[in-house]
Amino acid sequence: MKEIDNTQLKEIQLSILKNIHKFCINNNIKYTIAYGTLLGAIRHHGFIPWDNDIDISMLREDYELFVKTYQDEVFKLYELGTDPQCDIPYAKVYDSRTVLKEHSRLNVIGVNIDVFPIDGLNDSLKQSLKIYRSFNILKILRILKGRKSVPSTPWWWKILLSFAHFCLWGITSRELCEKISEKAKKINKDGSKFVGLLTGNSTTDKNIMPRDFFSKVQLMQFEDGLFYGIDNYDEYLRHAYGDYMIFPPKELQVVPHAADEIYWK
Repeated sequence: MKEIDNTQLKEIQLSILKNIHKFCINNNIKYTIAYGTLLGAIRHHGFIPWDNDIDISMLREDYELFVKTYQDEVFKLYELGTDPQCDIPYAKVYDSRTVLKEHSRLNVIGVNIDVFPIDGLNDSLKQSLKIYRSFNILKILRILKGRKSVPSTPWWWKILLSFAHFCLWGITSRELCEKISEKAKKINKDGSKFVGLLTGNSTTDKNIMPRDFFSKVQLMQFEDGLFYGIDNYDEYLRHAYGDYMIFPPKELQVVPHAADEIYWK
């Protein structure tokens, strides 16, 4: 097997993004680069130097159309509705020629990028917060179920993981993901004033935002390509990160997604 270094990892992820971009244009599906990827596009015109992943978001209607229709010979869709092995409540598109083993107990797929569904919540921010927070316990259980200890894991975290795995014995990661996904689809409210990422890992209220953020997108540079990003990126990024043009302290400039092994098949 031939190992994939960080530069090659980003090149493969960028190829996946280009493929998705082309597919979405051809099929009239609206998407936006999101989170650290949108921040990277604005602040660095590409990857944040210490980051190594790509995120995109779609409103639920576009997301469902995407997962039902996306096909490619090399890049494959990993999603509950299309892959019986899937054990995450959102989608990934991965390079089937590669293997990426993360610090988790989840199924191994290839180098990938995340595709997140954004669900309609409510016209009231108070009610939207209530809906969003009702997912937190399920999210935490899913994260604990999917996490594994590595040599660098603190002792107290190892104890917590062992206890959680014992309590969740008999419940699969997929079953937890199906509960989260089904609940999100039932809650999704078309045209609501506020929307949010109900199926992601984070429990921060910053994942609730006005639907207007997704009403208009523009092409913006990310590395050597042009991709769609939220037109009102300034308000979106300030909502998510505060003063996003200020770099975090050096000690926080670390790779957020660690992997055990990455290689070509």
